[in-house]
This record gives sequence, structure tokens and C-alpha cells, in this order.
Amino acid sequence: MKITQITKLFSTGIAVLVATSSANAQLSSYSQNFDALTPSPTVLADDGWTFFSDNAGLGAYFDVAPGEGPQISALASDDAGNQYINFYANYDNETVHTTPSLNEAISLFQSQNFTGAEAAEGATWTFNFDFAANPEALLSGTTTTGAFIRVFDGAFNLLDEQALDTTGATTTFTTGTLSQTLNPLWEDGGTIQFGFNNLVGRFEGSGIFYDNLSFVDAASAPVGDFDVDGDVDCDDLDSYIGNLGSPASGLEQLDLNGDNMITIADANLHITTLIETTNDQVGTFPGDLNCDGTVNVLGDAFALVANLGSNVSSYSEGDINFDGTVNVLGDAFVLVANLGMSN
Repeated sequence: MKITQITKLFSTGIAVLVATSSANAQLSSYSQNFDALTPSPTVLADDGWTFFSDNAGLGAYFDVAPGEGPQISALASDDAGNQYINFYANYDNETVHTTPSLNEAISLFQSQNFTGAEAAEGATWTFNFDFAANPEALLSGTTTTGAFIRVFDGAFNLLDEQALDTTGATTTFTTGTLSQTLNPLWEDGGTIQFGFNNLVGRFEGSGIFYDNLSFVDAASAPVGDFDVDGDVDCDDLDSYIGNLGSPASGLEQLDLNGDNMITIADANLHITTLIETTNDQVGTFPGDLNCDGTVNVLGDAFALVANLGSNVSSYSEGDINFDGTVNVLGDAFVLVANLGMSN
């Protein structure tokens, strides 16, 4: 893989690469689940992805994101055909990885420009994504990974940054959310980057999968529309899996009752007051796995029983208490208690 070498500082080097849009460009929504993309060496670059490495201070480098590796990034898929980004270190960088004291920081991101008029409105933009550890390259040693929104001015000075640590990712996808409010003092020509980062050395494991991404003006998405597809449906409930018990910081959209924690109370509030059912009602009952407005045997109980004892990543498969497993006590009892309930 040919990599463009630069020796300038981060701010000037990355500015050369991404601050190429017109100063009058405006922010636009981005949504990508990667499933419709055809794997190729340029598939991520064609979708607008770029990477930047600080090269452990030895002379930074950047380029468009590789779509098939062999290093840094690749479009990956599971046995069911779901596709996502696999983001990891540059293990070809032997100078860094064979020097025990060094770590290389790599960022993989999308970039957009904003106007002073947009900043003056003080809009809040939200970056949503699902993430999971790559089971074949689990994080090891001192590796850290994360997601970010970074804001730069026209001279590429850092104005603000929002970050979420993904180092603790498991092999089950969970949802992350970051929000950035534009400052009315920011002027034309500013840049927003949203994406992911890792800090790796010594050939340590670093693989993280990222999927179901969206970058959207928070005011344009209905409350509870976590996948930003324009409606609030069963798919949005999957965002609670792996996040119950977490502080609301970085996950504010999930904290529907405003207690600064993500709990089953938030998920149940989502189900009972926000879900748009397939029978054109709003709100249903825990255990309505297909969100048709009724908890019944054929549409719901059969699905739960089929997955009983299994690790799953979806409410529709029977994970009613969002703990990643379909079981009797946490899930079947809830469904049975609501059996026959209908809106």
C-alpha cells in the first residue's frame, strides 16, 4: 500500500488533505450501513473515508482509507452477509511496532466543512454508530480505541472535540453516540471530522468493527430514531443492548428519562411511548418482538423460544431485557406477563 509521507505537524498536514471544500459548503447528513457496498480496494475511499497517522512522532502520513487492507482498514462481513468497517493498526510500520517505547495513533474519518451561518444557529449534530471487537484480533496490551467528533477552524486549529472510548468493546455490537453543538463564534471555513481512532504499538491486537453509522442534525431526527432512518421502530431498540447500566455521557439519546444512566426504564419508555407499530399506532408492550402492536404466540413467543439460551444482538430475537442473551427469567417471563396485550 502506497502511503503519502509528510513531515508537517498534524494540523497543517491534515488540512492539506481535507480542507479542500468551499468555505461556503454546508454540513449534510451521512448514513451508512455498508451492506450495499461492493468490496474493492477503493470502496471506503469512494465513500469518503480518509486516515491520518501521527507515526509516533516520526513523520506523520495520511491517505484515503484502504478498502481491503492489508493494513489500517477494510470492508468486512459476517456469515450472514452484514458488512461493516474493520479498523486496526498499521502493522507494516515495523519501526514503530519493534520499538517498545512507541505507539502509533491512527484516525479514520469523514470530513465536512461548515459555514459561519450554520455555526451561528447553534445546531447540534449527532454521530451514531455500532461497534464490536473483532474476535480474530482482540485488543491486547496497552491498545486503546475510540470514536470522535473534532472541530477545526479554517487554519486547522482544534476548536472542540467529543470522544467516546470503545476499548472495552465485546464481540457483540453495541451502540455509541456523540453530539457536537456548533459555537456561534465559529467562522466560515471550519471543518468537522467524525470517525474513529486507535493507539497501538508492539504488534498488539487492535481490531474493532464499526457499523450503522449516521451523522445528522439532531433536530431532524425523531426522538428514539437511533439509526436515523426516519422512523422509530424495533431496530432502534437494539441500541440498548450492551448499554444498560452505563452512564449517559456519550449515550444521551438513550437516556429518555433523564436520570443520567441508561437503564431498562429507558428501554421500556421507548417501547411504550415511542415505537411506531406496524398497525400505525405509537407505543406497544415489552415482548412485542415484531412491533405489530400485539404480544402474541405466533409473532412473538415463537421467535423467543427459537432463540432461548442463545446470545443475540436484537430485541426482535427475544432479548427483551437487552442483556445480549435470551433466557427465561429476563425475557420469557416478561413476554408471558404481557401475552395478549394489544394497542
